[in-house]
Amino acid sequence: PALTSKQRTTTSSDAALHASPPAAQTEPAAISTCPALLAAGAVVAAAVVGNRRAKRASHRATRVVRACGPMHGEDLSVPGDAFVVLGLAHCFEQEGGKLNDCWVLEPVSASTVEVVDNGAATSYEAFVGLTVKDVLAQDLSALPQDLLCGHEAKWGDNLEFRTGCATRTWMRDHAREVVRKLVPPGEVKTGFNTSTEHKRILNFVHEVKDSDNIKQDMSIDVYGREEDAEGESSEDAIAELYNV
Repeated sequence: PALTSKQRTTTSSDAALHASPPAAQTEPAAISTCPALLAAGAVVAAAVVGNRRAKRASHRATRVVRACGPMHGEDLSVPGDAFVVLGLAHCFEQEGGKLNDCWVLEPVSASTVEVVDNGAATSYEAFVGLTVKDVLAQDLSALPQDLLCGHEAKWGDNLEFRTGCATRTWMRDHAREVVRKLVPPGEVKTGFNTSTEHKRILNFVHEVKDSDNIKQDMSIDVYGREEDAEGESSEDAIAELYNV
């Protein structure tokens, strides 16, 4: 039988309603993939965090190893037969406000020997080329007597450490090929531009005073304080500047 227009509309609506469930059934399938993606993201995030923690632990371990190991330049072990120069330096010691002469035997670097050979003023009076074991033996009787220049000498402080430092300078190419010829092994060299104008005081202790700081400050004075302080004592000027 023929359907009326109202019946056709109702039938199409029912068909649409019955056809909609398949489309709705696809949503759980799409949603079901979300937990898998979240799990994969969690795994990646955990791996990144673990990698960062591992790097931090490695850095901490490296810092611990460095802290336990020797400082840079602290291990200066050198062969006993390595070449080094021993020098006699004219120094001074302060005793009771008076300076007394003293002569010190100490290892000398290659750059120092080269500068002294070029005529620079120095406290050294003599050089001799030796080996490390000869220096560390600290046997004055085994040294050439010309090295002492008629003086009673003593060995310098921290001899082993300073010998290692000086010896390494003589291992460089320029020192081996050029500077070493200035001080052949076993041959004493003298006749330097020795000067005591700028004295080497071994036990000198510099005490910084307030007046030293004020003098430095006054040297760059732009406020005319030096003119205002004329006629005043140094203590009065210091007290005024510090508002004492």
